[in-house]
Amino acid sequence: MAIQFLSSPPLVSAASLSVTTAAFSAPAGAVLVALCFAENATTTFTLSASAPTMGGWNGSQTSVLQGRAGAYAAALTQAQASMTVTLMTNGDDCALKVFVVTGVDTSSPFVSYWPASSTTRVVNQSVQTMLDGAWVVGAATEWSASATPTSTDVGEAFRVVSQMSGIAVRKAAATPTASTITINFTTTASTPRWAHIAAVLRPSNDQAGSAAQVAESDAARPITPVKTPAGPILRANTFDGAAHGTVVTQVNSGGASGHAFTSIAGSPQVSDTFFNDGYRMAVVNTQQDVDTHLDWTNVTVTGNVFTARLYMRLTSDVAEAQRLFVLLGAGDIVSGVWLSPQGFLAVFRGLADEQVAVSTQFVPLGAWMRLELRYTIDGAGSGTAEMWMYFDPDSDLANDYVVTPVTTWPGGKPNGAEFHLQHDAGGRWYLDNPAVGNAKIGALFPKIVRPVGRAVESDTATSMRPPLSITTGTETAQPVARTKTRPVTAASDTALARPLQRVYARPVGQAVEDDTVFEIRWDLKVWTAAETTTATPVQPAKSRLVARVIDVDDVWPVQRFKTVLLAVPDDAGTARPVTRFRIRAVQRANERDLPGSTWLGPAVVGQLVQAAETGAARAVTYQTRPLRVAGVYRIWRITRTRRAWSAGSPTT
Repeated sequence: MAIQFLSSPPLVSAASLSVTTAAFSAPAGAVLVALCFAENATTTFTLSASAPTMGGWNGSQTSVLQGRAGAYAAALTQAQASMTVTLMTNGDDCALKVFVVTGVDTSSPFVSYWPASSTTRVVNQSVQTMLDGAWVVGAATEWSASATPTSTDVGEAFRVVSQMSGIAVRKAAATPTASTITINFTTTASTPRWAHIAAVLRPSNDQAGSAAQVAESDAARPITPVKTPAGPILRANTFDGAAHGTVVTQVNSGGASGHAFTSIAGSPQVSDTFFNDGYRMAVVNTQQDVDTHLDWTNVTVTGNVFTARLYMRLTSDVAEAQRLFVLLGAGDIVSGVWLSPQGFLAVFRGLADEQVAVSTQFVPLGAWMRLELRYTIDGAGSGTAEMWMYFDPDSDLANDYVVTPVTTWPGGKPNGAEFHLQHDAGGRWYLDNPAVGNAKIGALFPKIVRPVGRAVESDTATSMRPPLSITTGTETAQPVARTKTRPVTAASDTALARPLQRVYARPVGQAVEDDTVFEIRWDLKVWTAAETTTATPVQPAKSRLVARVIDVDDVWPVQRFKTVLLAVPDDAGTARPVTRFRIRAVQRANERDLPGSTWLGPAVVGQLVQAAETGAARAVTYQTRPLRVAGVYRIWRITRTRRAWSAGSPTT
């Protein structure tokens, strides 16, 4: 699909910290290209859209002593009827131009960036497109602000008087074939100070385009993942054709595993310790400090693109920087990718001549991740390298993406690769599913994450995963956690309260028809019972359920200490526990039907008087603290109903 520029909002500028575009519309899968301008050379650009974007904003910027320009891009996840983009800065003047573009590779919109600065009135910046069908855009800030810039290309300029001026530019058409072109910035200022950047938009020719619209159907059918690589592969190996513990050699590396390796150094060993989505085998270096790698050489590649993919699982951080991947050329090593002890990945020109890019995320420990590399290098050895890290190994959304500046690489055009398995005193990693190709390869089991066109005559969004079967004919809720559970049945219709723990207790007379539970201890509150026949345990204390009492559904907590419940005595209104010391009398009940709070009064022992006419059941709780109480039959002795309670010595 060729790149197309759609209707876009006009450029906005202001002498302020932020600007927001006018509202505009964009189709699903469109890429927003944001060209940013600022007066201050140390300004930080922060972009945000009012609609969700895929993977955030990727881009680059340039600056001179004064002035800054930047180019960024982000893909939309769904169509937008009305949206805006806002640029936030930490400077005092800024401007923003947003292009709406289709036909751009949404996973990596830019092939390369070309930052520069100039002090001439006319700037013709040279740019290498590197790919057929690429399209060049550019942004330039002119700090002197003496005039409004112009361009021989398609441009949109601004000027904040006495502050800064600038222009957003794009070529009038895509370049049919990879070539070197120029992009123009012009001013009439006497002493111009330019900060400018050009960016090459990557066409989606080497990617699976967005799904076509479903026609004459009301349902979107689920897409089933298959074991098929997403991009064009020239060499690939899964290690599945060998048994666990087998040492991989040049002879046994092919067959059911895939393409045989051209050469192998060391003794990589097949392992089923870890596997990825149905693929059973990986390889690991079991020998410490032995250089081990698996190579493909003399790979015929058409065009300027050479790509590589690998899955890795780092068991622990390495003690020293170790080689992970080496790109080979006809005459020398083109590039090396190294893993640092801190877990970061760095791309080098040559094996380790010059670091040209480093990841912003570190490799996770104890989990599979996918690494993809794309080198775009012409016959003269000039070009860029890109690196993606996917912590969800089969996702289409990268957790990290870096791209190098345009670099002159040694060794000529790439034609081979080494996949390394290092093992030092600090750690090692497992390798699975290495592959090389001439376009970005993608996941072994690609997940569909790009938007699919809406089905005609249907407003229903259908899941892109295979539907789950539905269990019918039962309403039983099944436990989903590995916890022991026991069902609690409804309380039986009985008027007897039965304690369910081993305590010495006597039942208290019938409770009246009252649904209110009152406080029976200063540190324990039980709230009003609901009208339900289900007995509910009170948490977090261990509790057992008490059966229903007449028409009251109250659940009474059973405390974890010995208690003695006294029956309602005849002709007595106060129940007093007989104890050896610290006797507290229970306050006489008032003439009401509600249990009152316990009053801790003085230690008074006297004749029990007649109880007031009340139906409230009051639990008198006695907690043994420092004393050991012998058998109950020795402690409590009841004479006659109308007399006082007495007890012998607790130790006799």
